[in-house]
Amino acid sequence: ISRTRSYSTNFHHGLQVLMMANASGIPNLNSKIVSRQIVDTPKMFQRRCLWSSRKLRFQLQTKEALILQGSCSPKRNPRDRQRISSRTTVAHFSDSERSILQKGLGSARREGLEMSIRKAKDLWSHISKGAVALGLSLALSATSVPVSEAFPIVRFPASDNEEVARVQQTMIEAWSIVGQTFFDPELNGTDWFRELSDGLKTAYVAPSREEAYTAFSTMLSKLGDPYTRFAPASDFANFRLGTEAHVDGVGLLVASSDGKLRVVAPLKGGPAERAGIQPGDELLSVNGKSVAGFNGEQVAQLLRGRPGTSVSIRLHRRTSSVPGVAARPDQLPVVRTQQVRMRREAVELHSVYSELLEDDGQNRFGYISINNFSQNVAQDTAEAIRNLENKGATSYILDLRDNAGGLVDSSIDVARLWLDGPAPIFHVRGRDGGEMQDVALQEGAPVTNRPLVVLVNRNSASASEILTGALHDNGRAKILGDHPTFGKGKIQGIYELSDGSALFVTIAKYTTPNNSEIDRVGISPDLGCGLSPTAGPDSARQGITAILGVDVGDDSCVRSAEKYLQAKDA
Repeated sequence: ISRTRSYSTNFHHGLQVLMMANASGIPNLNSKIVSRQIVDTPKMFQRRCLWSSRKLRFQLQTKEALILQGSCSPKRNPRDRQRISSRTTVAHFSDSERSILQKGLGSARREGLEMSIRKAKDLWSHISKGAVALGLSLALSATSVPVSEAFPIVRFPASDNEEVARVQQTMIEAWSIVGQTFFDPELNGTDWFRELSDGLKTAYVAPSREEAYTAFSTMLSKLGDPYTRFAPASDFANFRLGTEAHVDGVGLLVASSDGKLRVVAPLKGGPAERAGIQPGDELLSVNGKSVAGFNGEQVAQLLRGRPGTSVSIRLHRRTSSVPGVAARPDQLPVVRTQQVRMRREAVELHSVYSELLEDDGQNRFGYISINNFSQNVAQDTAEAIRNLENKGATSYILDLRDNAGGLVDSSIDVARLWLDGPAPIFHVRGRDGGEMQDVALQEGAPVTNRPLVVLVNRNSASASEILTGALHDNGRAKILGDHPTFGKGKIQGIYELSDGSALFVTIAKYTTPNNSEIDRVGISPDLGCGLSPTAGPDSARQGITAILGVDVGDDSCVRSAEKYLQAKDA
């Protein structure tokens, strides 16, 4: 296979993993290096280096010996630009030494091996000089294990399919990250290296990128944690859109129902709203391309694009069938076709909806719905509280139903709006398994001290549960709902990989300020509120009933919250 490209690879510490390409699929001395990665030790991404497949040759002679020949030009530090001379080294290592190396620095220390950075430098400089020697000499090195022996090589064949080979390379990155960050240092009792080996071999024979992704996901599933997962580049891009404060497009929420795509709502201030597009409009085509059979996300990708570019959509306006709004008996089914051309722009995304609800007496309830914890949610919530205060709100209802979470930092910032500091938010235990660490507000005053009720359901998860637990355990709010919350008491780190995809890794577990377990248990409400109505088949988020014109006050949970607050005020 003729490939003479260069690959930018990440230097880790511990184990060299090579991806080889040749026609037979069996790596040998003349195989080209598709990728070379040193992985699985405490510090990651120490140095980047550009390797050329024409300048490197590796051969694994036995399980205990390797031959290395090559050169590297480091890029990170201008002072370290000197060329490293090409050398050939034969390294030997025992099974026990290899086991310690693969376990990593922390395990080696626990097993009583002394680390000698000075000796590591001296030994490595015998092989090569310069920045890579300095960077890698800080790697795992025991006094009984020379640095030249500290990087055992394993090799796997690279797929002929460019896309599949890229997935294989990404699997190696992910394997290393999981080994260093996963909250369970025992990795669910798996032989993690064998899982990589099996995954790479399965991906090697995969006929497509999608099937290689399946092998990737199977490898991660061995950890027994549903939240540690791989997201392809397109899925990760969509995830980021959900947490960012704006999106480049026309500002249109679209959902699929009965095989048809309907507008849920235009985003406030966006091109779609200015063009007069209304909830219930049926989308037929985008830029002349039929969207029949598309789902909401597929259409969203067509609508998004660089600000300043144009997009044309064709739609049916069904005046008698707006989702979530009951049609009157006297209405006739009127359908009108429209062609709308809009210019894309950066449209602000708002995760917060607010409304002032009044009863027959003197009570005024500030209703605030948060559908996810994105970057600007705390700012939008603070603005909503102040607006409701100016309108005379006497108490508040915070609706977190169907809020699946989002950014943990954003949930902490929202808690800050309601709590007097200092106040604990949650307790967390990480990979080391030591004592629980406190995450707390150190100081600060809330935007309001008025009575508060939080609405939850079985779909309130993750960051929603962090906020709910903090408000409840600090005595700030009562929790209303008919079921415990989802029960996701784990926190994920997000690692963007070299191909634009991402790895979500569970890095910690948390409990509420009162040390109540959340994971697989959830938070039980203080009071029930009866079954709440759904917003209709095309709803894309909690609170959409309000956007479509349905009275939030008709919601049974909202009414229960009002009754509780009325009684409390009395």
